[in-house]
Amino acid sequence: MTGSLPLSGEPAHVVHVIGALNTGGAEKMLLNFLGAVDRARYRHTIVCLTARGDMAAEAEAMGVPVVLFPVRMRRLPLDVARFADWMRREDVRIVHSHMYFASFWSRLAALRAGVPVLITTEHGKEPWKTWWQSRIDRFLSRRTHHHIAVSDDIRNIRIERDGIDPARITLIPNGVPIPNLKGAEQLRAELRTELGLASDEKVIGSVGRVIHAKAYPDLLAAFVLARRLVPGLRWLQIGDGPDLAD
Repeated sequence: MTGSLPLSGEPAHVVHVIGALNTGGAEKMLLNFLGAVDRARYRHTIVCLTARGDMAAEAEAMGVPVVLFPVRMRRLPLDVARFADWMRREDVRIVHSHMYFASFWSRLAALRAGVPVLITTEHGKEPWKTWWQSRIDRFLSRRTHHHIAVSDDIRNIRIERDGIDPARITLIPNGVPIPNLKGAEQLRAELRTELGLASDEKVIGSVGRVIHAKAYPDLLAAFVLARRLVPGLRWLQIGDGPDLAD
């Protein structure tokens, strides 16, 4: 399945659909992406389906509108129709969705609205999927023009479990903007003092929610092996979660 965009002098309208712009990896990746896009060729809007989230103001400060479009399963046909009508009014040319919930709603609405191009970014393994959720995903994936996977593991799962054509799913690891290094040495020294770390101590850092899906036991096992080669190696964990006590 291929999509095409009509030639026009106006920037094509791209709508990014996500549950909410709460602090998280997928949400931060989306904002990083929007900070680097070509604004001359495309204009961008973020649509949130449950809440605006605490990062909405950051998106709007970048000049990207954030629209809250609440949806509910109990009014599925009505909300899909309303969302499709909004896409037609806004002349949406590309729908780019993130994660299962947003991809479910946005693809149904985009197909009804006749949006030329549908793209999803696959951020997680989604082991919780029921058989019927996987079946719906397969149906919608066959009508999706392209998928982006943020890791090889996720790409393989989407191909093997969800039946996505390997030719229509591309691996693009999450990028991290290169920070301004001015004052980095002073900040490094201040943080080490605050954390009680000597200037020459070796430290590895991990940032993320402490949940099963992040596989922290594997990181712990790797850390134990690394300490055999680098005695005194320290591990700095940034983030909390239900598995922290384990």
